[in-house]
Amino acid sequence: MIKKYSFSFLVLFNCAYFNLFYNANKYFQEGLKSTNIAEAQTKFQKAKEKSNLLLIKYPHSKWEGDALFIIGVSNYYLKEYRKALEQFQFFLSYFPNHKKKADVLYFQALTYLELKEYHKTMEILRSLTNLSPKYQPLAKYWIALIFYFQKDYQNFIDSMLYFVNQFKKHPLRKEALLKIAEVYKEQGKLKEAKDFYYQLKEIEPDEREQIKILLKMVDCLSASDKNKDTLHAYLKKLEGYMDKYSDLNNQINLAIGKIYLELENDKKAFNYLQKVKGREAQLAYYLIGENWEEKGNFDSALVYYDSSYQKDPSSELASIISWKKTLMAELLNMEKDTADLGYYHFKLGEVYLLSLNNPSLAVKEYEKVYQNYPKSKYALKAKFASAYLYYTEVDRKKGENLFYEIIYEVPDSEYAQKAKEILNL
Repeated sequence: MIKKYSFSFLVLFNCAYFNLFYNANKYFQEGLKSTNIAEAQTKFQKAKEKSNLLLIKYPHSKWEGDALFIIGVSNYYLKEYRKALEQFQFFLSYFPNHKKKADVLYFQALTYLELKEYHKTMEILRSLTNLSPKYQPLAKYWIALIFYFQKDYQNFIDSMLYFVNQFKKHPLRKEALLKIAEVYKEQGKLKEAKDFYYQLKEIEPDEREQIKILLKMVDCLSASDKNKDTLHAYLKKLEGYMDKYSDLNNQINLAIGKIYLELENDKKAFNYLQKVKGREAQLAYYLIGENWEEKGNFDSALVYYDSSYQKDPSSELASIISWKKTLMAELLNMEKDTADLGYYHFKLGEVYLLSLNNPSLAVKEYEKVYQNYPKSKYALKAKFASAYLYYTEVDRKKGENLFYEIIYEVPDSEYAQKAKEILNL
């Protein structure tokens, strides 16, 4: 009788803690699958509660490690990162050979990443590449992104290229190609950016997404791409997509307008740009204004800049327009003989750099000064500014080459001396 009772008790005991773990895991899995943030948080909170209850009521059960894993990962998704790290460390200390060790290390790395503790993240991810074939691709992917977060763009590109070439069927390959393209675009390497957008387009099965990638490619038409045949080929593709997906019509009209500007067909360009509605309309009117500005017709430029500004006065583009209007007003008030367009573009470069924290746009304006207005008194200063920004922010090799040009062209200038100091010559 006693033996029978003991056996029954044991069965009930096992069922009780299994039910607790079953419910904890059920809430946890539902949280992982949920696309609703509030619902997911509720599920993770319940998963934590059930797992904690299991640990309190049934310590040393065979589900102890799994419960710690659920608590730690739930804390990660609930953004309670320090609590998550405590659970992960506890797990690794007491269950060094557990089947979920690799999973714990992966989430521990992601937690340190959220806390911007990049050195620790990198250390764990590198250990994962040797420990777990399952996590090797993900570890390589995140290692590459850490280089990006640290603004080490060359190592980012090298590492992400390894991922792209090594794991051709991985679900994150499309994200990797997109990120490489965007980094090249940020660096002003438009041809390289376009090439990677093209690779992405080739593996994208959804036509609507293909169109969106094509629109990004239009933004990356570099000087070497801007022959008439290439531009007309893009026009043909884009015009064929018009009205196929009505929500993309504004973006398509904008892209076609940009291409006609490149073809110097202002009439058609303006026609397409003025069709643009919604949030893209601000950029469309801005481009018309910029076209008039480049032709030296500041009065017409200001009309379209005003229209662009009114579309969204709180946007970054509106801020740029405000600065442009101020600088244009200064130039218009100067005598014709003393007006220096180099000054205008140099000051605009400073706005992009100092007020808007956008080195890529700043470099473009500085380049306009020394390339288009070499006699401007701001030309040398602008070239040094370009060299410095390329060297420190955009493209180190290009910056180095510009510094050498300054040293060679004006060896006795203060800018040549500064260039030598930066290059340790």
